Amino acid sequence: METRQKKKMDLLTAIEQIVEKAKDSMLSPEFYRKASRYIKYVSDKLDLTRN
Repeated sequence: METRQKKKMDLLTAIEQIVEKAKDSMLSPEFYRKASRYIKYVSDKLDLTRN
């Protein structure tokens, strides 16, 4: 049984994940669903809105 350890997220990792998920996605609703965790993290850290 594989044990997954939770890594503490940092700003660079979150941005990298957003960019990776955006590739070939055409910023579809699926992209936003997959990237929502990372978008929320970046927006919270940088005090941005998520509209």
